[in-house]
Amino acid sequence: MRYALRRLGLNAGLAHRIGGSGTAYGPGLGPGDVPESDAVVEILASAEPALLVGGFAVGKVPWRTGGTVRAADLRALPDDAEATGLDTFLTVLGHVGFAAWTGLVTVGAVRAGESVFVSGAAGGVGSRAVQFARARGARVVGSAGSAGSAGSAEKVALLTGTLGADAAFDHRAGEATELLRAAAPDGVDLCVDNVGGAQLEAPIEALRFRGRAVLCGAASRYGRERVRGPANYLRMIYQELTLRGFTVTEHEESRPAFEAEVGGWVREGRVRSLHTRLDGFGTVPEAFAGLLAGRHTGRTLVAVEGSR
Repeated sequence: MRYALRRLGLNAGLAHRIGGSGTAYGPGLGPGDVPESDAVVEILASAEPALLVGGFAVGKVPWRTGGTVRAADLRALPDDAEATGLDTFLTVLGHVGFAAWTGLVTVGAVRAGESVFVSGAAGGVGSRAVQFARARGARVVGSAGSAGSAGSAEKVALLTGTLGADAAFDHRAGEATELLRAAAPDGVDLCVDNVGGAQLEAPIEALRFRGRAVLCGAASRYGRERVRGPANYLRMIYQELTLRGFTVTEHEESRPAFEAEVGGWVREGRVRSLHTRLDGFGTVPEAFAGLLAGRHTGRTLVAVEGSR
């Protein structure tokens, strides 16, 4: 099947594989290797009845403007995909949305009335987790930050304004445990962690008895030769806490439930597609560097001309 790239989604976790070993999301990457990401593509030639020429599909493809791929590696998008917005299928209804929903619902078992902390809350997965937790009736506290103080302030304002978080803080403004304690003085029931390091140690201190932490990513640890676990892990024993990691690729059976629930929220206007989009395939290096530096809000996307 032949396709043309229309939207490319970038993930910070890819940095962990550059010059390193593989993960559940793909092999290690060395000089000359071509990374792959989830993308929206336009079908140019196909013998598969479910993937019609001129239609759109989503799947994992190499960082190229086009090529060939197995039909089994793509999922056809609805006929009204353009009207919905192609970006949506890489954000709120895409891989990052599915990861956020899986962490909250399938793994974290979030319940209405609970207090949830989301680290990296202005990022691709985090911004979805904030909205989904709110849609399910939870109270939400988020952390965010950027290379500059102005950018950090904008992200914190975004969390409590556009995304509806009940409280938020700039993780660069002080010691993470104290900042979270001030934002959630009564503690939290569930943490969705995308950052690791101090921002994982903070909720371990804040989690209530038998609280849960879902480990989705570790943006602060990527690219480091030595990665240490949380220094306060002993609190997990005395408070009977649960820390559970997950890879979203192992939960594909939950996708229909995700699409039904979140698709309803999208139609009702209860959640929105938050993303930073750069135009032109040549902006991929700039987009990836900006993602890793924390300069973007929401999912980082690259749009390639050719959409009708």
